[in-house]
Amino acid sequence: MRLCTDGPLRGEVEAPGDKSCSHRAALLAALTDDEVTIFNFAPGEDCASTLDCLAALGVPVTRRGSEVTVQGRAGVLDEPDRVLDCGNSGTTMRLLAGLLSGQRMHVILSGDDSLNRRPMDRIVDPLRHMGADIRMREEAGAPLSICGGVTRGGEYRTPVASAQVKSAILLAGLYAESATTVREPGTSRDHTERMLEAWGVPVQRHNGRVRLGGKGLSRLRAPEDGVRIPGDISSVAFLVAAALLTPGSEVLIRNVGINPTRTGILAVLESMDARVEADNVRDWMGEPVADLLVRHSSLRPFQVEEDMVPTLIDEIPLLALLAAHARGTSTFRGVGELRFKETDRLAAVQEELGAVGVQCRVREDTLLIDGEEDFSAIPATPDARGDHRMAMTLALAGLPDGRVELRNDSAVDISYPQFFHHLRSLGARPSSRGEHLQMGLLGEGIEDSASPPMLRTALEVCGLRGSYRLFDVGSKDLGAAVRGLGALGVVRFNVTRPHKVAICRYLDRLAPSARDLEAVNTVVPDGGELVGHNTDVAGVARALRDAGFRMQDSRVLIVGAGGAARAALRAAVDGAAAGVHIANRSPRAAAELAGLWWAEDCATQVHCSGLTDVPGGRFDLIIQATPVGSLDASCPLPEHCHLGAGVTVLEMIYRPQVTSLVRRARTAGAKVVPGSEMLLHQGARAFELWTGEAAPVQKMREELGRVLRW
Repeated sequence: MRLCTDGPLRGEVEAPGDKSCSHRAALLAALTDDEVTIFNFAPGEDCASTLDCLAALGVPVTRRGSEVTVQGRAGVLDEPDRVLDCGNSGTTMRLLAGLLSGQRMHVILSGDDSLNRRPMDRIVDPLRHMGADIRMREEAGAPLSICGGVTRGGEYRTPVASAQVKSAILLAGLYAESATTVREPGTSRDHTERMLEAWGVPVQRHNGRVRLGGKGLSRLRAPEDGVRIPGDISSVAFLVAAALLTPGSEVLIRNVGINPTRTGILAVLESMDARVEADNVRDWMGEPVADLLVRHSSLRPFQVEEDMVPTLIDEIPLLALLAAHARGTSTFRGVGELRFKETDRLAAVQEELGAVGVQCRVREDTLLIDGEEDFSAIPATPDARGDHRMAMTLALAGLPDGRVELRNDSAVDISYPQFFHHLRSLGARPSSRGEHLQMGLLGEGIEDSASPPMLRTALEVCGLRGSYRLFDVGSKDLGAAVRGLGALGVVRFNVTRPHKVAICRYLDRLAPSARDLEAVNTVVPDGGELVGHNTDVAGVARALRDAGFRMQDSRVLIVGAGGAARAALRAAVDGAAAGVHIANRSPRAAAELAGLWWAEDCATQVHCSGLTDVPGGRFDLIIQATPVGSLDASCPLPEHCHLGAGVTVLEMIYRPQVTSLVRRARTAGAKVVPGSEMLLHQGARAFELWTGEAAPVQKMREELGRVLRW
């Protein structure tokens, strides 16, 4: 993956849900006896691991995009029949270990190789003292074997300031008969304490002590209106950095959580003279939230002292990159805990950032960065080492000219799968030049499709590795086909008849282009989800634009009332046509199309009739949006409709290239836009959505002409 910019980053982004809050909300919801809806639930694999484990424990969980519904089990879970896989998520494993310590059953928690190497003795020791029987590997790591039985509270001192350790003890303490107190050597994240208080469980906090009363589970009540998760400051910090480093940038990031135990990053940025403003500050169930306005800044070096580290532990690799752009030496003291993250982040910062030209030095638990105001990365291919924070940091290191080609960029999906998508929406250009892009077309009777050679040409011209295949599937097999494509890694595909409407139910969500048309012709992966798009409108608009037609203030006749006609109407409405008349053999179908909410609520006047009742007068544009012409030799346009100089005709059929309407229009002197142009621009827009690259339209047009034998 390479990341480039052609200019400043500008725009707005909605912050993805906070990982820490999402984990905790799901776990607490499972302990209530309520159905709890969680809004803006964090994307990514870590929080998905928590939901998967809850499901294996008998908790009904439903997820639709960023909205999750959990049916609580009143504190009693089912013993699972398999090992619970926590993936790469330390939060899942440590917090679940605390929660399960109060359940009278046997559970085994495991994870990937990275997670199983991380220290677990920090939670195991206090949980054993509380009454749980927990065993771990001799190296003090997972898998963990847990036989619950917590009955007593007590007071526990943690060896380090760790929100995960503290939270594991507090979750176990919900089951204890007596009070549970946790003492920390410093300040750690307090999301668990805030959430418990918001859910009716009293928590006392004073001078590094957190006290939870006995029998806390009996007081736990979910908020009646559900739970809204603040945006994750640790994730959007990377968007903040991108804007700071790109000249001329101005980016607004909405609904960011600014919990004081998480905003060490903002304090450091202020000390660097970074222009970051927190506006519209408000409270979401005890969690402060704000909108962050970020502008490009000239940075100066800074100091991070040991007592600040717990409030910005996840952002240190990113701050190291920013320090490289600040002339002078920046110092991070007491960062030894980085050695125990998803990878040895201290070594990764020194070696991988060093590979792109950052001057890094490590002295015991101190990290020093020697920066330059005009720092520019040297060409390199660093490795994210499976660490999501390192992956995003290294991607930004290549700004603005893409000198850095990141390996193993898929690690981003662990916490922030929309990262590259959000950067693209702000004006950056992520390019997956090292990835093999598997694409395809899903439909029925598609053996003669012209899409494969056209899109294969686009891949070749852009220097991208990939393939484009046909998947001929009947309607009854559509759901299985979508799942099968995902298993094969084909998550970028076009959809054609007869599946454009039916496929909507098998996707995670619909983009506005598909939602308005109630049909999908392009599926795009976004953060582990399959998102339905519709490029038909773009196909119509771009085909007409290339032909020199100006939609604004024009009079348009659309023949047809199906999906193609719907796209044509939307293109006319979006292009500010003065008036549109829809004509169809079924006047009722024409009226239904004209009655769509976005067709009624617009400045364009929309009328409809049967085919024989098309009003006289001249139309500037006639769009033929029925299959007539490919099925027989008749012309669907009534004879009284004017064709001649000054009239543009878009014939959506491209096989045959010359229909009876095309012949009639050319004879009368009208300008003809063939259906192949719409097909071309539909495909070009899909290619851009899949790759982030500008489509090589002329080369695609030439290949399409060869296939269709113009």
